Amino acid sequence: MDTANQFFVRELQDMYNAEKQAVRALNEIEQQCKRAEIKRAAARHRRQTEGQIKRLDHVFRAIGSQPSERTCEGVSGLMQEKRSVESERLNQDLTELNALMTALKFERYEVSAYESLIFIAQQMKQREAVRLLKETLKEEQDTAKLMLEQLKKTKMDWQAGATGQQATATARKAAPARRGATATARRGGAAAQRGAASAQRGAASAQRGANASRQRAAAAPRRGPGIAEAASRPRAGTRRGKAA
Repeated sequence: MDTANQFFVRELQDMYNAEKQAVRALNEIEQQCKRAEIKRAAARHRRQTEGQIKRLDHVFRAIGSQPSERTCEGVSGLMQEKRSVESERLNQDLTELNALMTALKFERYEVSAYESLIFIAQQMKQREAVRLLKETLKEEQDTAKLMLEQLKKTKMDWQAGATGQQATATARKAAPARRGATATARRGGAAAQRGAASAQRGAASAQRGANASRQRAAAAPRRGPGIAEAASRPRAGTRRGKAA
C-alpha cells in the first residue's frame, strides 16, 4: 500500500463489512429486547443500515472502485464481547442493558470511522464521496444519541449487589437522613423524659402538701366548745335561783 487512495479503499472495505455485521447485530438486539422503544429503534436503524450499505456502493463507484469488503476486526471484537457477556447467563434486564451498550459502542465506532473517511475524502477532493459519507455520518450520530437516551431510560435496581466503595458511597449518602431521624428520636425521647420528671415532681409536691396538712392538724391544740354549744348550756347561777 503506497497511496492515500489505496488506504481510503481499504477503510471503505472495512466499513462495508462493519455495516453488514451491524445489520445482523441489530436484528439480534431487536429479538432480545422486550422494551417496545428499543425494538423500534433497532428495527429502524437496521433498515437505515441496509440503506447505508447501498450508499457505500455508490461511494466505491464515485472513486472508480468496485464494492468489496474485508473483515472489520473492530466490530467483530464488539460482537465477541457482547456474546462473552451473554454467556454469563444474564437476566432479562441485564440482557437488554448489554444489548444497548453494544449498540451504543457500535454507533460510536462508526461515527469515528465515518469522520475519518470524510476527512480523507476531502483531502482527496472526492466531493461526491464526501456528500454521501456525510449523510451516513448524520444517521449514525442520530442513532448514537437515541441509543444513549434509551440507555438512560433503563429502570432496574442499580444499587443491587453494591460492595466496597460503592456500598460505602451509598451508605454515606444515606447517613445524613439516618442522623436526622436519630436526632429527632432523641429529642422526642428527651422531651418525654422531661415531661415524666415534671409529673413526678408535681406528684411529690402534692404528697408533701398533704403530709404537711395532716401534720399541722395533728399538732394544733384542742379548742373550747363552740359559741353555739356554750350558748345552749344553762348557767350555774340561773339553776340555783330556780331551785330556791
